[in-house]
Amino acid sequence: MYQLSLEKVRSYVKKYDSTLEPLLFAEPLLTSEAAARAVGVEVGQIAKSILFRSEDRYVLIVAAGDVRIHTKRVKAAFGSGKPKMATP
Repeated sequence: MYQLSLEKVRSYVKKYDSTLEPLLFAEPLLTSEAAARAVGVEVGQIAKSILFRSEDRYVLIVAAGDVRIHTKRVKAAFGSGKPKMATP
């Protein structure tokens, strides 16, 4: 299943820039700081994505690695409910 997801990402990215290739890492990169170190850039130069869930609705937040995600803004994106970080 992971390989299928990777191929979907690769195919999508190639439509816009054939020189780009997804970066794969042996270990999970659990923080923005760890991801930035792994690719040798400042934290603000990467993007982080966090998936939130409230009941049966989801919101994906994409932000610069050095930007704090404010819970009030996440709640506002849902309009109601109690959003939490989604789990697999």
